[in-house]
Amino acid sequence: VTEGELQDENAKYETVYKYQTNANPDINALIADYYSALASKDQKVLKTLVTDPSQFDDMTDVLAKAAVVTGYSNINCYTLDGLSDDATICYAVSNISIKSVDSRPLDISCFYVVNVDGKYLIYNEPYSEEVGQYIKSRDEEEDIQALYQTVQDNINQCLEDDESFSTFYNRVNGNV
Repeated sequence: VTEGELQDENAKYETVYKYQTNANPDINALIADYYSALASKDQKVLKTLVTDPSQFDDMTDVLAKAAVVTGYSNINCYTLDGLSDDATICYAVSNISIKSVDSRPLDISCFYVVNVDGKYLIYNEPYSEEVGQYIKSRDEEEDIQALYQTVQDNINQCLEDDESFSTFYNRVNGNV
């Protein structure tokens, strides 16, 4: 067996994703801090984690969400290069704790993370058309769609196994 044949054989067993998993500890920490601040309704911390702190001057949406989603756990960050060298697309997948729900279904959120003066921040301003199109094109890639499908499969399983989640889900989605 030649070295080339051995490499070809090994390649059959490798799974190659376009994204990296938990590759940047600083981005992982940013997302964990963001979710923690959301769950605890910590306006001061939220403002330090984003490019436009004024978005958290009005906390109405955060308070409403935190009344329902009480925690985030098992956070995994799947990252792709952003449009510029200082940007990263982060698909954060986590289990969420929902008030009065027994199961902890998966949730997925897409963040555009930028490095500003050596510090990672969540870009929470309107995207340029170019950045928006770039993120949309990455969202449509097979690997990313598989992440979304994993989350949906988990939600479907929770709907089947957990009546408290099913009741919540149907109420939120207007199916009641």
